[in-house]
Parts: sequence; structure tokens; C-alpha cells
Amino acid sequence: MDKPDDGRHIAVSPNARLELTLRDGVLVARIEGEIDLANVARVERVVMEAIAHDRPRAVLADLEALDYLDGGGRAWLHRLRERLRLCGVGFDVARPAAGAAARLFELLWPIDDGESRPGG
Repeated sequence: MDKPDDGRHIAVSPNARLELTLRDGVLVARIEGEIDLANVARVERVVMEAIAHDRPRAVLADLEALDYLDGGGRAWLHRLRERLRLCGVGFDVARPAAGAAARLFELLWPIDDGESRPGG
């Protein structure tokens, strides 16, 4: 069992921060602020680099502190879920707690793909 690391804090854009922490083999990617077309490529690159470096058994995208999520963010979550599934790595999402991001998450995450919503 690996011990928790102290977290890596990355400002991915002026309106978004990413904290990466490895806990018991689970990479927790906590995102604060916004995921949109302006920053989603950097968020994706940083998270994929952390996955390659840490080789977790699962990834948790913690969106509880997210203020905004657009279609680019939704597409990234789907890409991440599929990549991890193909590698045999678990994936889950801690959904935004309230506000506009929570409403957008509900609207943007499809429920007709035969799978339950992550984090739900």
C-alpha cells in the first residue's frame, strides 16, 4: 500500500486549478474552477502525464469544486473513461455538488449509453 503523496497543485488556466494526489493506488484529480474549450487540452495532458507517471489502479475525477463544465469537458471525461477502461484502470467521478456546474453535468453526461452516470 502506497502512502498518500502531498499533492501536486497546477494552475491549468487563469480560471482553473488542478490538484493531483495518489491515495492507496487511486489518483485523485481534483479540479477547481472551470473546464472549458480554453483549458481542457492542458487538463487532459496534465492528468494523462500523472497517470503515466503514477500508474494508478483507478482514477477519481473530483469535480465537486467545479464551477463550470462545457461540452469540451464532457468529451474529455468520456475519452478518459474509455482510455482507462482499455487499460484496465478503474474510473469514477465525484460530481459537482451544486450550482451551474452540477446542472450542466446532469445535462451533458448522457444517460442513454447503457452505463450509469459516474459518481452516481
